[in-house]
Amino acid sequence: MKKINKALLFTLIMDILIIVGG
Repeated sequence: MKKINKALLFTLIMDILIIVGG
């Protein structure tokens, strides 16, 4: 559960970085 949660959080952060950077 924690691993999946971390993966989702990481993906969310990456999405935000792409949106902010783009």
